Amino acid sequence: MPLKDREARNRYAREWKSKNKVKVLGYAKKYREKDPMNYRKRHREWRRKNASKINASWRQRKQDLRIQIIKLLGGKCSNPACPIPQRECDLRALQIDHVHGGGNKHLQHFQFDAWTYYKSILEEIQKGSKDYQVLCVYCNWMKRYQDQ
Repeated sequence: MPLKDREARNRYAREWKSKNKVKVLGYAKKYREKDPMNYRKRHREWRRKNASKINASWRQRKQDLRIQIIKLLGGKCSNPACPIPQRECDLRALQIDHVHGGGNKHLQHFQFDAWTYYKSILEEIQKGSKDYQVLCVYCNWMKRYQDQ
């Protein structure tokens, strides 16, 4: 089969699935109900084979959520006395800080699941919470050291 035909068929299938989500979910539900043990076995096998792809996808989702939070909070270090010039501060060097402390306890509440942790922070910020700020790595560690 020529590659172009395969690409066109895949594109059509994706479009059809997106337009007919209810139908697709109904088919999947019938399949699961018909033979639940076989479904679980096949699903486990699929997850085992695609573990690296699944993990990479979740890492990317978590990273995108983190960047969204940082941009909502201003996208730069909140400390006015920050010794690092703001134009040189990279997104990877910025951290989400709890203004009044307690970030570790908050993370433990989510059993160290970063996705739901970031999701809850995003929801709180969107509701208008002022309990979070963005600090660069240097300022965040200095704050941690001073608060001891």
